[in-house]
Amino acid sequence: MAQSNPITRDLRTEFRDLYFDFCRVKEDYKDGGFGGMFERQLGTVQDLIVDLFTGRGLHPTIGQIVPDSGIAFGAALNNEWHVSEAPHSRFTTSVEGRGSTNGFWAAGAVSHVQLDWYRAHDVGSFRMPQATVAVKYFDLPEMSFFGLGNQTSLNDRSSYKLTETVVPITVDFPVAYGLTLSGQVTGLYMTSDPSAAFRTRSPRQRRRASSRRRGTSSRD
Repeated sequence: MAQSNPITRDLRTEFRDLYFDFCRVKEDYKDGGFGGMFERQLGTVQDLIVDLFTGRGLHPTIGQIVPDSGIAFGAALNNEWHVSEAPHSRFTTSVEGRGSTNGFWAAGAVSHVQLDWYRAHDVGSFRMPQATVAVKYFDLPEMSFFGLGNQTSLNDRSSYKLTETVVPITVDFPVAYGLTLSGQVTGLYMTSDPSAAFRTRSPRQRRRASSRRRGTSSRD
């Protein structure tokens, strides 16, 4: 029989697990109400939260993209494309997109590959070489710049738009006794679009203006 598409398979598995978790929470509540659930340390609720936000399938995400970007909401799709025991190999991917309430957004993808080239035994188990390749893109419409050095103030603030693409590649080669040789190469591409105030005033001009303001404040 032909195997199902990995994405469809993982989404069906996620739905099955969440349905089972909801049923367990419902039965747990019927058995003893909220009091009984707290006595059992909300174990069924914890399982539901874990399956809702992590693991294979489609999951909601929440957090920040950069400081002052506002709360960001999005979704992540995690999949296992290939897992075999002989040879023992694994190929997984994760794709995520997130947008904030202030207009910032980011997207990225991560691919993790574990290959059975050789096995390093360590404390009764074994480890194998693995590689991780990621692509991350950030669109940051308003970043703050206050000048160089420590002699700056909030009045020196200028803004600029920044877009950034990062491509990190990491490889791990386990040796023995917990020792692993690792290497990483990162590609970075950035573009910026400064505001009118940022373009017309140099950092030296902003420092001079700041010094004048501090001198006036001290004389007052």
